[in-house]
Amino acid sequence: MRFAEVRQDFAVFIAAVAFAFWSHPVLAQQPVIAVIQVQGNTLSADAEVIEASGLVEGVPFSDAMLDAAEQRLLATKRFQHVDVLKRYASITDLTQISVLIRVDEGPVHVVPGVLPGQAPTVARRRKLNLMYLPLLDAAERAPFAFHSCV
Repeated sequence: MRFAEVRQDFAVFIAAVAFAFWSHPVLAQQPVIAVIQVQGNTLSADAEVIEASGLVEGVPFSDAMLDAAEQRLLATKRFQHVDVLKRYASITDLTQISVLIRVDEGPVHVVPGVLPGQAPTVARRRKLNLMYLPLLDAAERAPFAFHSCV
């Protein structure tokens, strides 16, 4: 009789632990993308990068989404390097996921405005960014010959 009571109590204890474990709100809910952040973009707007990644706030999250978003961004050929990272948006709620998109658009330069007061713009540098130095001809006795008209 004593063994049957202990066995029944143990079964009730296991059922209570299982119920508490499976009914826990963090384990019952699926992770959701709470926020999407973009870093490193100079030429492209944040909204353009997020749209090109295919990620949307509020949808259920999976790790496969990160690789797919990275491949979509690299396929645009606007970025030299892309990292799509998973971060937790909250310490207490592990279902809220923050996705960080880090992009490298390559070398850019600032183009000053043409008119006074016009804001400068940012442009991609060309492939051939050459500097040149003019060669000056010198006579044997004088280092440089300067001519002037009076």
